[in-house]
Amino acid sequence: MLAGIAIVLLLLAASSTLKLNLTESMPIGLYLLHRTTMIHVGDIVIACPPLAAQRVGMANGYLTRAYGITPGSRCVAGSAPVLKYVIALAGDELVINQSGLALNGQLFDTRLRARIDSHGRRLAALIHGRYRLGKYDIWLYSPAPRGWDSRYFGPIKRSDVLGIAKPIWTPKNVCKFK
Repeated sequence: MLAGIAIVLLLLAASSTLKLNLTESMPIGLYLLHRTTMIHVGDIVIACPPLAAQRVGMANGYLTRAYGITPGSRCVAGSAPVLKYVIALAGDELVINQSGLALNGQLFDTRLRARIDSHGRRLAALIHGRYRLGKYDIWLYSPAPRGWDSRYFGPIKRSDVLGIAKPIWTPKNVCKFK
């Protein structure tokens, strides 16, 4: 029995990594990361924003430098990846306007995007408009009031997803968007 448990734990450790999230962008807690190519709406992913967003994120302190993260899990600019929900995939349509964010014709979020960050700096965001996701695109979302997500830097590529994150422990319930 103990040998079986040990084998399962070794296999899990070989294919997974633990991540402690202390940012307000997603529920604070401990997440188990799995490398996978299967991504679905509602998944929590660890991913790299587009390169320009990584540079802005590191310069403004939205992203930290990737210290102590295993090789292959750093973003191109050297930043730590983000932890976000996937709310849209290839073929989905998002509309950003004065009412908020709509997904496939249904209002998804009525929050207005922040114009300035917590340090009083102008915060760049996507222009109001309609965005249809391409074959390899993914739209990231944060439910936090000041969450920095695809509404600010646009969709990411499927290849920028480093893995799926499953919450192990969070003091608050983790939302599901499925």
